[in-house]
Amino acid sequence: MLAAKRSLVTVEEIVDELTPKADQVMLPTWAITAVAEVPHGAHPSYALGYYDRDNRAYADWDAISRDRDTFTKWLDETVFGGRK
Repeated sequence: MLAAKRSLVTVEEIVDELTPKADQVMLPTWAITAVAEVPHGAHPSYALGYYDRDNRAYADWDAISRDRDTFTKWLDETVFGGRK
């Protein structure tokens, strides 16, 4: 991040005040260009205190990623929301 000219940080939630904790990642404001609130942005991984890891998605991914047509369909439905 410190080598980039710009950086975008995605977060689960934007809060008015944040009390730093020892196990959290804290970034200096001068290193951040923009912040985007993206609920469930870590999916299928987890966001501590928000949601657990989606193990089913990881298991399904193996078959999805092996076939181009299946992957393209997954992109359309999951990433692009059916838009073409």
